[in-house]
Amino acid sequence: MFRKLLEFASNRAGGVAMVFALAVPSLVGVTGAAVDYTSISRQRTSLAALTDAAALSVGRQMTLSTMTDSQIQAAAANFAQSNVDASSLTGLTLSATVSTDRLAVTVATTAGAKSSFGLLELAVGAITLNASATARVGQNTKLCLLSVAEAKSNEIKSGLFVSAEKTGIALMDNSRISAPGCLLHTNVADRSAFTIGPGAQVTADVLCAVGGVTNTGGLIDAAVVDTCPKVTNPMDGRFYPNLGQNCPTTAYKNITLTTGTHTLSPGNYCGNITISGDAKVRLGSGNFSIQGKLVVQGNAELTGTGVGIYLWGGKASVLQAATFAFLGNALIDLTGPETGPMAGIVIWEGVNGAAYDVISGYSTGNYHQISTLRAKRLTGTIYLPGGRLRIDAPGKVADQSDYTVMVVNRLDLAAGPNLVLNSDYAKSRIPVPVGLGPIGAKNVRLVN
Repeated sequence: MFRKLLEFASNRAGGVAMVFALAVPSLVGVTGAAVDYTSISRQRTSLAALTDAAALSVGRQMTLSTMTDSQIQAAAANFAQSNVDASSLTGLTLSATVSTDRLAVTVATTAGAKSSFGLLELAVGAITLNASATARVGQNTKLCLLSVAEAKSNEIKSGLFVSAEKTGIALMDNSRISAPGCLLHTNVADRSAFTIGPGAQVTADVLCAVGGVTNTGGLIDAAVVDTCPKVTNPMDGRFYPNLGQNCPTTAYKNITLTTGTHTLSPGNYCGNITISGDAKVRLGSGNFSIQGKLVVQGNAELTGTGVGIYLWGGKASVLQAATFAFLGNALIDLTGPETGPMAGIVIWEGVNGAAYDVISGYSTGNYHQISTLRAKRLTGTIYLPGGRLRIDAPGKVADQSDYTVMVVNRLDLAAGPNLVLNSDYAKSRIPVPVGLGPIGAKNVRLVN
């Protein structure tokens, strides 16, 4: 036993170093020494696991935002201090060093250990443990779906009514998300932040949640990371487009089209736009500010290239919420603008948008909806920061788009849709807004 103890004391493998005195007092009992040996071994394992976890945690954060050396050090220290077993390991110190290519971080820790009976300390003095771990970021992936929900209660933020959510992304009823090469992320901190129901399926590179991932019988083909760091909304720094004017209550004029072929010009629309029957409507290139509901249903068609739809309830409005609904067998073929205030954004929920309905008591409703099987092309970014988007088309949605990025408050999939999030940015002339696109990594792994 004493020989093993001395071998353990001199062992430097695994990043552990203990400074022992030159001799072990002969009064140390064999049983007590064995217990102390086991205790120190357990603490060594605990420190190594903590160090590994800290390196992985910081590595994941490095994939989601650009971090300075001091931010990396602080993130590693905060993680370690929050998770260390203070009942055994004492005086924890930590350093985090970034590689020159900034694709790896090495975390080194030192802590004092306590044996169960204190016999080792009597014999050799203070015991110090060291551990080291390096996490390396893998290949870049792309942020294709981000739920930005963080509100603890329904609130008004920058003029936008935002609904509180305990779930940011929900797949139900055999729903699917097909997003190869993509990062799917929700900022919701609840344990049910990302929910996957029976028969549902997610295909992506990384599935990430600030809170938790709840899977009740679905299939996940992705790296799953819960307790992810929050992703700052990339659109926060982008000003609302200065489009249109407030619509006085008396100026509302609804547009209803049920047959024929029509072209709508860019501009400010005060009232609902309803396209139904077999009407075919083409939107001219430019931006459409709609203070009302955009509904396309029946066998109607809505097409347009270089189009930005700004759903704007208007600051002066108390009656109109701006929403969209693509229903029935409607054909939807829209491509966002290349330039201008809505460059890269095909649909943007603005002030008094869909979540306006929250103050009317519809806090459990879904305010935007895609139910048609023929919503094949939605190229660009769909930005819905306040309300919810429900997709319940019984088949593929957006599968003919070069790329589709969704930044939403909450996304619900039900009734068997397959939301296809392509990410072929190079193929499209529609720009990806700054902060979206390549952001994360397919994997963060320990390399030692």
